[in-house]
Amino acid sequence: MNFTTPSKIKISSFLVIILGVIFFNSCKKQEFTTPGNVGTIRFSANTYSIDLNAPQPLTIVLPLSLPLEEDGTAIISIDNQSTALASEYVITPDIPAVGLKLNLAKGATEASFQVASLNNFEGERTVIFKLTQATGGLTVANTNATTTVTIKGKPIVLPSVTTSVSSLSFGNVPVLTSSTSQSYTVTGVKLTANITVTASANFQVSLNNTTFSNTVSIGFAAANTAPVTVCRLLHCRFQLHSH
Repeated sequence: MNFTTPSKIKISSFLVIILGVIFFNSCKKQEFTTPGNVGTIRFSANTYSIDLNAPQPLTIVLPLSLPLEEDGTAIISIDNQSTALASEYVITPDIPAVGLKLNLAKGATEASFQVASLNNFEGERTVIFKLTQATGGLTVANTNATTTVTIKGKPIVLPSVTTSVSSLSFGNVPVLTSSTSQSYTVTGVKLTANITVTASANFQVSLNNTTFSNTVSIGFAAANTAPVTVCRLLHCRFQLHSH
């Protein structure tokens, strides 16, 4: 039968105590490397609007649920469902393809960035921002993790053709003669194809008041730039028949 002497028991107990203290201190050090409270970050609203010719850029705020206990970051990206083109608005700081990284210092309670319209389009556009990642004791909140910014542009203008008059009166013209020419202007807006002017029976048209024909073509670029003058005259070719 083996017996353990008191001295050996004391030494073993001492070693156990030392190992316990080392393990306890190690756990305490590990606790200090991880934030005790994990907060959330979100957009302060899920929709925003920018009016045409707004005097100031829109500031989008991202509040934190708790002050940061250590430095952190938030990654924001642009959703591919956005309808605005990159050439129609400006973000400060800029958001690259890999996403915008907002650096947050310890103690921070919010983050922000700005969006401004370049007012160079018609109708409305949307930019959808989303929080994709957060670090430093932060997580992305379950609500308002995305936000939609509606940017209002110029009124929509549809392609159109207008004339300076709706009709011309040539009065009485002797048979087998031609009338004096009269003119009107044709104006185009956002045209992408040429305008064809076709004269009705017994009439002819001209763009220079010299060469007349049954039809003339007006280039859409010229019509979009300035009114184009069209001259019109009546050839009275009717003949009288005696009965």
